Amino acid sequence: MTREDAVFALLAVMWHVLVAGLWLPLALIALLVVIGVVLDRPTSTFSKES
Repeated sequence: MTREDAVFALLAVMWHVLVAGLWLPLALIALLVVIGVVLDRPTSTFSKES
C-alpha cells in the first residue's frame, strides 16, 4: 500500500462519514415529516367531512 493509496483511502472514509452525517439527519427529518403528514391526514379529512 503506497502513500497515495493511504491518502485516497483516508479521503474516501472521511467523505463517507461526511455524507452519512449529512444525510442521516435529513432522512430522519423526512421520516418525521412523512409520519406527521400520514397521522394528520385522517384528522384533516375528518374535520372537512364534518
